[in-house]
Amino acid sequence: MQKRTSLVFAMITIVISQYSCSGQKCSYCDEKMQGIVQKHIHAEFDTTVHYSLFIPSGTDEEKLPVLILFDPHGNTVPAIENYTSLAEKYGVALAGFEASENGMSFDKIKSKFIPWFDELAGLAPIDTSSVFLAGFSGGARVASMFDGLIPGIQGIAICGAGPANPQLWVKSKTDYMAFSGSRDFSLLELLSLQSQASSLKYLSVTVFPGNHEWPPVGVFADFFAFINRIANGVEENKDAEDEILARCREFLKVERPDLAINSASGGVFALQPGNAQQLSAFGDSVSSSISTSFLNEYNLVMSAEAGLQEKARAIFQNADTTRLMFFLDSLKQNHTDSMSLRFDQLLRIEAYCGIVAYSYSSQAFKAKSPQLFSQLRMYQIVEPNNNEMLFLFAAYYADLKDCVKAQEFLKLSRENGFNDKARYDKTREFDDCRDKLQY
Repeated sequence: MQKRTSLVFAMITIVISQYSCSGQKCSYCDEKMQGIVQKHIHAEFDTTVHYSLFIPSGTDEEKLPVLILFDPHGNTVPAIENYTSLAEKYGVALAGFEASENGMSFDKIKSKFIPWFDELAGLAPIDTSSVFLAGFSGGARVASMFDGLIPGIQGIAICGAGPANPQLWVKSKTDYMAFSGSRDFSLLELLSLQSQASSLKYLSVTVFPGNHEWPPVGVFADFFAFINRIANGVEENKDAEDEILARCREFLKVERPDLAINSASGGVFALQPGNAQQLSAFGDSVSSSISTSFLNEYNLVMSAEAGLQEKARAIFQNADTTRLMFFLDSLKQNHTDSMSLRFDQLLRIEAYCGIVAYSYSSQAFKAKSPQLFSQLRMYQIVEPNNNEMLFLFAAYYADLKDCVKAQEFLKLSRENGFNDKARYDKTREFDDCRDKLQY
């Protein structure tokens, strides 16, 4: 009898210890904490790690599939706020991991993510066997790097960038969906990846009229429909199919069958062909009826893009300000239709020039290159209100001890969103002007 009592006691002890290890109080199971975006929460294991969270209202303690967001700026609040209606509709928890941003090594990000995720699992009603990731731009590359590193990942959305390692991505069994603005410089990368890897791994690429940005709510709804199918086993989603069909038909009205086909194929992938027969038939119909003239123009625009990107890189490499202005002016000629293929290409190349300008200006600044002024001037031509360019210009003039000019550019940088005081304090170029500058 005593042996049996001891055994029962031991079992109870094991249960209690397991509960105490896994079980912080589920703070976000409280209905008062649900239906509200919780912003920039300090993690308990490390208060320097921040995250944001949205648990749909009325969840109580029911465990939901979780979508984890990664943003290149380390601030996921705007994206979470944008997608709360989708989270409510489909019953998906949203978590934004903010200890990840451009410039951080993946090893550093991973070292903080793993304990954060373990902590989140104890504090919020999330199903750790039903995890989805989504990242924008540099955040898309980070999301792809977590593929296979933590259990429970069932799907990944990459927005505005391809996976960090296409060779590993091709071998992955995880389903991916890609999203890109029609004016996003990354569009060519995603479409090329789709084409090159088609025989090994399918990548749906949904293209929306827009720039380098998180997808609009109506477009990103496709990924939530995908989550609903995978996590909840929903076989049919007529509302989602109808919404995608309506979007596709709007594209046809503005003579963009390419956008209609991409949206239809992305929707079919999200819902699966057997659950999206109307959408499948629509895509097939548009593909078979597309005009030869449109197809020729589309192929011409896409085939020319790599050459235009190469030309842009050569211009920046030579720090040729005059040639840059001529190059941009030549792209703008006769491109007045805002929904045309060529207008989209113009904005993609301009955006690409912005990325190249940032890269060359940053390198020139670090190297104290004699080409720094020319590189910054080119950056200014492409993106006159870019706060990074304005900050570098301020540092450039401060280094020349022209404190008046430095203050002018520093003020403009702040007005356009620069708010990294720690970086300002660490930038030695400002040292000779600090007593004359107002940050």
